[in-house]
Amino acid sequence: ESYRRHRIHPLIILCYGSAWSGKAPDTEEEMQRFGEYVYRMVDRYQYWVKHWESWNEPNILPFWNPKPNVQHYTRLLQIAYRRAKEADPDCTILGGAMAGADLAFLRGMYENGAKGHFDVLSYHTYGNDPTEESQSKEIKGMRAVMREQGDDKPLWLTETGIYTGPAGVSEEIQAERIVKSEIRWVSMGVQKTIQLALKDWTDDPNTRDATSFRGFTHANGDPKPSFFAHRVLCDRLGDKRFLGRPP
Repeated sequence: ESYRRHRIHPLIILCYGSAWSGKAPDTEEEMQRFGEYVYRMVDRYQYWVKHWESWNEPNILPFWNPKPNVQHYTRLLQIAYRRAKEADPDCTILGGAMAGADLAFLRGMYENGAKGHFDVLSYHTYGNDPTEESQSKEIKGMRAVMREQGDDKPLWLTETGIYTGPAGVSEEIQAERIVKSEIRWVSMGVQKTIQLALKDWTDDPNTRDATSFRGFTHANGDPKPSFFAHRVLCDRLGDKRFLGRPP
């Protein structure tokens, strides 16, 4: 109810393997079990969750283990899509969820029958100094593969972020780069972008994981400039469409 009141529409990730196997689903039996899990999740929560992402970064370790397999992931996507739609025909299923714009993996998905088994193509991208050139290369590459297959599904960027902290950029630069990046993605036709994360994972300056400082706030909840910058960006852009660059 709180989510509805604040106009928050959660995107839930459907993953991983079964607890007893310790690895990604790699047999038809395990995939059908995963499909049953998908059905029960979507059926139970369909009145407040409408967006579901099928798996997380199946193109890399440690997520799809013991080794990424595009054929297996595509089969899992087919099953998940069918079972989700059985539970809620109006739900939106995201496929891909790739780490980076992995064109070989995306092409492999289509070669193994992914077309028609996702409503949105999703991917994740990181880098503390994104440029228009690097962003454009990723988007154009994925769009080219989709065009080859006669597909024009929407594209969502479901994980991205810029970290501050001891090994990162200043908090002011984080805010600036997030805003510029999101505006560029809108101009390139990315329908939705999700930042990781709301909060830093730690305030310990000695942590070994520099990316723990991607948050809009510190771990204690104190906001960084990016919190306010991103809020203003969302308020100003809303669901506006990009028409073109001024001369």
